[in-house]
Amino acid sequence: MRQENYLIALFNKDMLDLRVPLPHTLKSLFYGDNGESSGKTLTRVLEWNLRFCLMEYLFDQRGRVRKVFLKNKNRAVLIEGLRRRFIFMGILNAIFAPFIVLYMIMYSFFRYFEEYHKNPSSIGGRRYTPYAQWKFREFNELSHLFTRRLNESYPLASMYIGQFPNEKMTIIMRFAAFIAGSFAAVLVLASVIDPDLVLHFEITPHRTVLFYLGVFGSILAALRAMIPEDNSVFDPELLMTEVIQYTHYMPDEWKGQLHSKRVHQEFGTLFAMKIFIFLQEIVSIVTTPFVLWFSLPPCAPAIIDFFHDFTVWVPGRGYVCSFAEFDFKRHGNVKVS
Repeated sequence: MRQENYLIALFNKDMLDLRVPLPHTLKSLFYGDNGESSGKTLTRVLEWNLRFCLMEYLFDQRGRVRKVFLKNKNRAVLIEGLRRRFIFMGILNAIFAPFIVLYMIMYSFFRYFEEYHKNPSSIGGRRYTPYAQWKFREFNELSHLFTRRLNESYPLASMYIGQFPNEKMTIIMRFAAFIAGSFAAVLVLASVIDPDLVLHFEITPHRTVLFYLGVFGSILAALRAMIPEDNSVFDPELLMTEVIQYTHYMPDEWKGQLHSKRVHQEFGTLFAMKIFIFLQEIVSIVTTPFVLWFSLPPCAPAIIDFFHDFTVWVPGRGYVCSFAEFDFKRHGNVKVS
């Protein structure tokens, strides 16, 4: 938990610039007016790099904080060393990007194939992004307890997201579901009339009725999962209040605004669709080198100062992150945001 506590604190204090570097004219287009806090995306590839650049730098081989970080005279050397680690890992990621893409595709295929095969509607489901998970996690919280806490919030979070349906997208998905359902119904009816059609009649070369029944059935199930229910009750503030009880995350900007569209949009970036998270993982293989080259090196001074200022000695445990000691007199309540 030593390393995790430092990472939790870094994310809570927003000390890591995870935005893809863009020209000033494009920042307002992609990040909006609040460019300083928007556009931060954490993927597994970037998380692996952060662990190597930060935690392998701070801790020695025995899992102890290196004492060199505790002395102010080493500040300049440590800052330069951290910058070089970021740039070096950026170069490595750029060189091995084709292999990382292949690995991620194979990994995702074997991980999600069985899930989607058994339940095609899960492709339209949502889950918390890696960035959201670090923002939600408590200090000293064991991983299995954290996972259970988030899992308990999923039904409520899904209901909250459904409180603000996109009318245009809903109409499009209903129409697409109607088309897919119509084709599936025609094929089922034809199969009832002539059972031999299922296995022997080829609609396209080497593609039988059974194949297209599976295709249209999967499309129909996925679309239905993304269509909001007609009889849902509109009470986003109540639902978000219950979600917060599990996530323990409510920025100051959300107070008194839990019913607003802005909070819904911000929470939607934390509780994103699985397909979007997968696409972000693939795209991040290309963008991660730029984040490591340009976005993170300027953060090195603040990170080194953080390691120095918020590392304390605890008898029997050694040097640990001071936030994990819950010293409210020194830090205040750091989990309110």
